[in-house]
Amino acid sequence: AVLTQVGLVDAVKRLSFEWSHRVNIPVGVHVKGQILTDQDPIVSTTVYRVLQECLRNVEKHARATQVTVKLWQEGQGVRVSVLDNGVGFCPIGARQQLVGIGLVGMAERIRMIRGTFQIESAPGEGTRVELQVPHQVLVSVPILPVRSDVMPPAVSLRD
Repeated sequence: AVLTQVGLVDAVKRLSFEWSHRVNIPVGVHVKGQILTDQDPIVSTTVYRVLQECLRNVEKHARATQVTVKLWQEGQGVRVSVLDNGVGFCPIGARQQLVGIGLVGMAERIRMIRGTFQIESAPGEGTRVELQVPHQVLVSVPILPVRSDVMPPAVSLRD
């Protein structure tokens, strides 16, 4: 509901502010330039949910003292970066041990809307999660077999 009320940028700012106050870790939110406000609701919701998961991971695992969230317009989409100064981890090791189910879920959410997702981290170096998503998602509708005996009559869109 917050996304439809205030839009992606303000929702990210609000989420970051509330999370920061709850866990007592400062979050800097930086918006570079003008972010278009005509994102597909699926895109906005996905970015918001992934950011929630990033912050949850920082809270649970990172032992960070600072988080930075950046948003900027890039081409026909939006790019988001979440950087913490926590303990970091080895992404390859986490993937092999299936420790990073949240990370896998975030990556899948982004890929489902034709975006890109990247994690950079190393033990003792903090973590950076970066994603790029399009403004609009073209959802392909599966083609189902048609039975003429259950189909309503055709509807014309012409006057």
